[in-house]
Amino acid sequence: LTLTLTLTLTLTLTLTLTLTLTLTLTLTLTLTLTLTLTLTLTLTLTLTLTLTLTLTLTLTLTLTLTLTLTLTLTLTLTLTLTLTLTLTLTLTLTLTLTLTLTLTLTLTLTLTLTLTLTLTLTLTLTLTLTLTLSHTHHPSS
Repeated sequence: LTLTLTLTLTLTLTLTLTLTLTLTLTLTLTLTLTLTLTLTLTLTLTLTLTLTLTLTLTLTLTLTLTLTLTLTLTLTLTLTLTLTLTLTLTLTLTLTLTLTLTLTLTLTLTLTLTLTLTLTLTLTLTLTLTLTLSHTHHPSS
């Protein structure tokens, strides 16, 4: 699943994005604006695996947060990042600032399962935005 969202604004923006999913998610969010920005990004990932035989599970989580700020006047930046991973990943990012902000947030979660039996996967994605979804499925062995 590949999700790409690009917004370019010049006034006040309030964005709330909530995702609930399993398997692989690549989220790229780029915001460029020149006045007040309030960004609330809530990502909830719930992974539930129940099997009654031998299972080899490899979970690789890579979280990269890059903030680039170019300012010439007073900047007040408050960044709160809370990450709890206990089969539940909660990422809360709160930004409040003035003047020019360029924010790039990339979150990649890759789950690899190697099994020799039939596997049922369920993907639930709920968004309240206008965007384009592209999903590529690779058949398992």
